[in-house]
Amino acid sequence: MRNYPNPFSTNTIIEINSYLEFSSSNLVVTNVLGERIKSYEINAVNTKFEICYPALEPGIYYYFKINKDGKIVLTKSMVVTN
Repeated sequence: MRNYPNPFSTNTIIEINSYLEFSSSNLVVTNVLGERIKSYEINAVNTKFEICYPALEPGIYYYFKINKDGKIVLTKSMVVTN
């Protein structure tokens, strides 16, 4: 799981490498305070997500892969610039 470009100013793409590994799970984007910005369902069809947030304040954001049991399996960070 990765996002590119990183850092970004208005949009980035989060790509899931293997849908089999990530099936039946969610992708959650939060700010540094843990406030949920957006969530997406990961499945065989949805393995690439374009994140368009031109209104986001510059800073660090996190995205999590959460399995069907609600456990965080993977965490990555991304940086929003001006």
